[in-house]
Amino acid sequence: AQRATSTSAATVEQARAQAKETTRTYARSFYWASQFMTKGREDAYALYCWCRELDEIVDGADGADEERRAKLNRSEANLEAMFRKGTLTEPSYADVALSDTLARVEGLRIGPFKDMISGMRRDIDDARFERVEDVLNYAYQVAGTVALMILPILTLGSVDDEQKAAKREERGVALGIALQLTNIVRDVGEDARQRGRVYIADEDLKLFELTRDDVLSMKTPTTNYMALIEYQIQRALFYYSKALEGIDLLPPLARPPTKLIAGLYQRIAFAVRENDYDNLSKRAFSSTYEKLTLTPKLLLDS
Repeated sequence: AQRATSTSAATVEQARAQAKETTRTYARSFYWASQFMTKGREDAYALYCWCRELDEIVDGADGADEERRAKLNRSEANLEAMFRKGTLTEPSYADVALSDTLARVEGLRIGPFKDMISGMRRDIDDARFERVEDVLNYAYQVAGTVALMILPILTLGSVDDEQKAAKREERGVALGIALQLTNIVRDVGEDARQRGRVYIADEDLKLFELTRDDVLSMKTPTTNYMALIEYQIQRALFYYSKALEGIDLLPPLARPPTKLIAGLYQRIAFAVRENDYDNLSKRAFSSTYEKLTLTPKLLLDS
């Protein structure tokens, strides 16, 4: 298959190696789970690296909002060029790696990629969420889309009827939403301190007699705040449950890494509980020891 033309000095081999290293460094749970993929591992790294680059554009330390918007526009223009086999403008190594993946993997659609860029633009333009529905839509844009990107890699070569494929996509999106809701719970303190953002819906805050300003200024969890975070965890667990109902819709070899990433991220949500809901000054994570001990159980259940 033909890939988009690149003027980058990075070769495909260099770009894919960098994508792997970026994934290993910044997405340790995902990288761990990827070791159990029997095919498409490098393509999964290319997808992650492209998504990570967008995140860096939005959340990086440098640049004014106009500059961030310009970079997102260039990323979108290059994305469109990849899908039409055109020429990329000042491509990054993430662009080069993704272009190679798009040239070799059938079934990848541009829609989820553009939806992710829309979610990133929302971070710049309006990071306030009045309704839970707004949070869930954002979670789809920045994480549910990843499921739609990676499913063609996980199911490469499979032949399914349309009903099964649609249901698998629905369950995959549910997993992406669950992962993002977990990220939101884990990162409340970091998002408040570093970015002045609160990714919890105003209507949820109101239920627990809290405001965005309360969260932005809070140093230690209050009783109401702890109840609010448990409420967020319960919503994430609902989406994990919905997602895991679709595991059997995946080819057998794609089930272990999918079950593993879901289990490791659920563990992060449980760690927030174990930290007495202090996600303001502590960052919950699954340790290497926990990955080692959880992995056999999660794989045996696959």
